Amino acid sequence: MEIRNLSAIGDTTNLAARLQTYATEGTVVIGASTFDLIREVALVWPLGSPELKGKSQAVEVYDLLGLRDEDQVDPI
Repeated sequence: MEIRNLSAIGDTTNLAARLQTYATEGTVVIGASTFDLIREVALVWPLGSPELKGKSQAVEVYDLLGLRDEDQVDPI
């Protein structure tokens, strides 16, 4: 058996840690860059653009409500 030890560091990890403070139990909160990647299928509720510790600019925050069905998505 091989044991591995992994660590996640950097700006993305810090942003994720800040975003999770806006999530209530059972919810998923995403930032603007993630929303941009999934906007065609994502159903979201905007939570505003709070200033987050360690970020020089405010970040748009969204509550991910769900994903659209395939027949509701425009083909790319």
